[in-house]
Amino acid sequence: MLPTNHPEYPIMFPTVALLVSDQMKANMFRPEDLNRLAAGATIVGPVDPTDRAAIKALLAEATAVLTGWGTPAFDNDLLAAAPNLKLIAHSAGSVKYLVCDAVYDRGIRVTTAAGANAVPVAQFTVAMMVMMLKQVPWLIGEFAAGRPNHQSERFKQVRELHDMNIGLIGASRIGRLVIGLLKSYSGLTIKVYDPFLSPAEADKLGVQLATLPEVFRCPVVSVHAPNIPATRHMVNAEMLALLPDHAVLINTARGALVDESALVAEVRRRPIYV
Repeated sequence: MLPTNHPEYPIMFPTVALLVSDQMKANMFRPEDLNRLAAGATIVGPVDPTDRAAIKALLAEATAVLTGWGTPAFDNDLLAAAPNLKLIAHSAGSVKYLVCDAVYDRGIRVTTAAGANAVPVAQFTVAMMVMMLKQVPWLIGEFAAGRPNHQSERFKQVRELHDMNIGLIGASRIGRLVIGLLKSYSGLTIKVYDPFLSPAEADKLGVQLATLPEVFRCPVVSVHAPNIPATRHMVNAEMLALLPDHAVLINTARGALVDESALVAEVRRRPIYV
């Protein structure tokens, strides 16, 4: 047997399976990053995420897998085909649909790109606050029609993101990034509803703890809560009725948090921008 420091000692690279489609691979992974990975691992895949037989073939030798949107859930059937699996690295955000308790029971580590995804979502949220307050989506049509600013009723409704209350639902990963971005705007009072946010944490974040009704009385409300049974339709008719006229409502969380029928009815009843 050769000593491990012998130049001819065989190097055993771990096998990393790309359980994503060709298109997802092209969209999510840069060639230079895959080349870095290939320097220390044997990469197999990509694969058609709907082809379970092909997925099981890749899993047979895989030490780690890279997953993404469309990758099937790791149920007991797939786990049985992956005897060597030690890591599931998800290139998207939530892993709720992807893994079951059996994954953790086997000691398989699970990572997610939620932290990376949160940054552009938070940036988009604040950008939408600015755009909606400035009436940009509607003024585009006014300008296209050749009506100058002073002749537009919409222009009279333009507001700036300062000296107002901002209501946030959820001091989540994204919610906290939004709070940080809003600190660069002057005169904002940020009110947060989150039953898990302590007064000490709120002070540290520089926000005010608020009830859900208090948040909905703000001229700008942004939703950053998780999609769980307790939050389903938390944005309901009762809360929507509390919004002031011309309020801005932004939801970059899940659609299930909003009672869509109630929202449609409220938007038809009075001016609310969503």
